[in-house]
Amino acid sequence: MAEHKREDVMLERWKNLVGEDFRAGMMVTAVIAPGLATAITLIIAIHHWLDIGNSWALLLGVVGGLIGWLICAAIAKNFVAMHSANPAVYRNLCSRFQILDAQMEEVGKRLEGRQEDPIVYVLAEVTKYRSLLQGVFGGGKPTQDFSAQDWIGASGYIRLWELLHRAEEALLLLAPLETVAADAWHDQLRLQGSNIDSRDALSQCLDENLKLLRRKVPFEDPAGQPPQPTLSDQHVPAVREMLRYVRRSINEFRDERRFGLVQARNRLLKTVVLTECIGFALAALAVIANATATSLIAATAFFLVGAVVGLFNQLYLDASTEVATEDYGLTTARLLHTPLFSGLAALGGVVLIPILTSGVTSGLSDTTPVVLTLEKVFDLTHTFFSFLLAAIFGLTPTVLISRLHQEAERYKADLKSSEAPTQQGSVASPNAPPR
Repeated sequence: MAEHKREDVMLERWKNLVGEDFRAGMMVTAVIAPGLATAITLIIAIHHWLDIGNSWALLLGVVGGLIGWLICAAIAKNFVAMHSANPAVYRNLCSRFQILDAQMEEVGKRLEGRQEDPIVYVLAEVTKYRSLLQGVFGGGKPTQDFSAQDWIGASGYIRLWELLHRAEEALLLLAPLETVAADAWHDQLRLQGSNIDSRDALSQCLDENLKLLRRKVPFEDPAGQPPQPTLSDQHVPAVREMLRYVRRSINEFRDERRFGLVQARNRLLKTVVLTECIGFALAALAVIANATATSLIAATAFFLVGAVVGLFNQLYLDASTEVATEDYGLTTARLLHTPLFSGLAALGGVVLIPILTSGVTSGLSDTTPVVLTLEKVFDLTHTFFSFLLAAIFGLTPTVLISRLHQEAERYKADLKSSEAPTQQGSVASPNAPPR
């Protein structure tokens, strides 16, 4: 019996080691493995440590990269939960849910026992959304719809935003009319200056239904005009539905932009890992071909020059960006992507330009053509021209990925434009309810 219990404990420990969190940690730290393997391989090959052949240096580099990756994954698995993968977004979502949960509870108490079809239908919808959100944030039955991969990939946060938005939209059909009017005015502010294609039609719909709603929510007319006829109870649900439609259109616009940022980040990270693997393959090819230590050092130096130049240029572009909003790690992915691509571009430029120059010179001259080898290209004897080429070509990836940068900034600008203005001096309606 004790032996079976010991085996169960060992099996449970093994599941915890290679469980979902560990796999998520491996995904987060996948960018480390190729870079670490390349670094170890080049260091051993350059210094000829242990007097081993280059093949063994390559093997030790692969093993060292895998071991380092697993160690980093074991550490990272402690930071893949919902509250730690992106703490800022989690705190925002959690505070929104706490407010929404309290509102849903009060609405449920106020409408308890009501049997009208619209109310029963909406209550069932609100209750379902509340149950799903409680399973994520606690206080309810745990849901299996989310995993650690959802949090590190940020798609889980987008799904939570969608659930919260659907619940808030449904609550407009049950909330007090004063609250509905205030939320509609808030949506009106969000539409002003937004980049939503249908903002004019949505604004018109919002204005018309706010006018109808104000017939039900009386207010003093400062002009002393006679009061308009009140809105009948049977027309109130239709007004609520139209205001809910406007709110949903705004929320869907924002959710799509958030999802676009997440997709751009994930694609960029996958590109980084794949490019690192290609870089390791190039380094392995050079080591297997018995490249000299001088050539390996020169190639590493050119790579670092291009990487530093590209990184500083990317930092300059990020610093000049005026739109500041949550991008779910896209900026960090660009900081990983830029030095890698800039370094490889610098190596390509250092190799390509001398080869082209040598070919043109040989074609225009009758003398014996000069044989250009990689040892001559990766030579630190004439460093100024090579380092200049590395710096120039280190800037080219930033130009090539400018479209991605512009697309991401457009997403962030769309999110920023659909927020309610908070600066002083914003125009407010004298008849608008307080928000």
